[in-house]
Amino acid sequence: MAHRLRLTISLFLLALLLSCQTGALPSAVPPSATPTALQPGPTLPSITLAPTAIATVTPTPIATLPPQELNGQTIEFWHPWPGAAAIQAQAMAEEFNASNPWGIRVQVRALGGNAALSDAAALALATGTAPDLIASTPDQINAWQKAGIPLVNLTPYLQDPTWGLSAAQQAEFYPTFWLENSNETGQWSVPALRTARVIYYNQTWANELGFPNPPRTPKEFRNIACASARSLRLDANPDNDGLGGWVLDSDALTLLGWLWAFDWQGIPATDNQTYTFQSSQAQAAFEFWRGLLDQNCAWVNRSVTPNQAFANRQAILFTGEAGDLSLQSRLMARANNQDAWVILPFPTQAQTSLLLTHGQSYALFASTPPRQLAAWAFTRWMLETSQHARLAQAADGLPLSHSAWELLSTVRSTQTAWQPLMQSLEAARPAPALASWRTVRHLLEDAAWQLRQPYSSQEKIPAILQQLDAMSQEVQP
Repeated sequence: MAHRLRLTISLFLLALLLSCQTGALPSAVPPSATPTALQPGPTLPSITLAPTAIATVTPTPIATLPPQELNGQTIEFWHPWPGAAAIQAQAMAEEFNASNPWGIRVQVRALGGNAALSDAAALALATGTAPDLIASTPDQINAWQKAGIPLVNLTPYLQDPTWGLSAAQQAEFYPTFWLENSNETGQWSVPALRTARVIYYNQTWANELGFPNPPRTPKEFRNIACASARSLRLDANPDNDGLGGWVLDSDALTLLGWLWAFDWQGIPATDNQTYTFQSSQAQAAFEFWRGLLDQNCAWVNRSVTPNQAFANRQAILFTGEAGDLSLQSRLMARANNQDAWVILPFPTQAQTSLLLTHGQSYALFASTPPRQLAAWAFTRWMLETSQHARLAQAADGLPLSHSAWELLSTVRSTQTAWQPLMQSLEAARPAPALASWRTVRHLLEDAAWQLRQPYSSQEKIPAILQQLDAMSQEVQP
């Protein structure tokens, strides 16, 4: 088993390094209705840069630019968002183009996924045609910085008394999101869009089975999954035997959620340190994951998507993206399924909520002072509460700030599926922002694939964890 896992992972890594790809977000279907509009924010002031140093950072000074040097600047903005989020981002860029006082024009390029964005950026950086502004994952931004790619330190812009954001404005953002690309050298990105890896949960079905409350622990999750699978085995329809329960998936974020649910602490603090998978907590998480399969409380989906299986009442639980909430609503309506359902954070052994978040942040590639400033002008406009709330609404994303939470709470007050998640923002825990996570996540997915195979068993778990440790050390950047 260990040799097979090492071979499988090694081949996967070779393909990964050749393609230089990262994992893509699931695509979303644009909503059938136009999202409720949120009002645009105020126009930006005229510009006079006078950077102010913070206690631990002395940014490179940026020369004060006469406002006329910004006139007519054209910048490129690249992002990975599909569907409704892409439509909204384009509309917002056009609104900024029409309203900003300097005549700055933003040209938007939608790449349709994190992997495609990473590939396009790699080619552009190699040929000297990088965009001015990019929305990318924190781990990718850290990888660029680690590789010496010239990113713009945003500290001078943020701290400028006229052009930046005040301490109160910065404090409005949830620190979990704001600090993902911040270190002792400065602020290298600011949050753009966040979503979460969540559990879709059928409340109506669970109530019928005698579970009036959502699962608070992995044990309660297993009990609900097993009860629903048993109910299908015992009904009069033989075609649904083996279904019900949880739709098993091997996404790295799903496994990370379960690892953290069992209090695994193996993520290193920096890229210079190593991951530690061999631990009692990781052993327990993998035993739980494999145990659901062994006990016929989870099943591997091959014929329909997990979203469709949930809509068909073939699964009471599945793990997916919060950004697919609108898609799920449409699938439920199409299947004429009137069940009440919600999206939940991961349950933990401590009976606390674990909201595993991920997404993109804005980063600027170094160019010329006028173009960098123009890119920051658009970025700062997008950071206004009304703007980032509009983008989050279109993408079924999380609010980035307390003020956006208030706006979105009003808009989503009738969407009961959102309520458990909106109440869990303070428990948000972001996916690793380490450059090494871009590779280690694929090792984790490959290990999960091995674990779910018919020839595997819980007895194989120690060997798999040992191989994860060995391989993660070998691929440290």
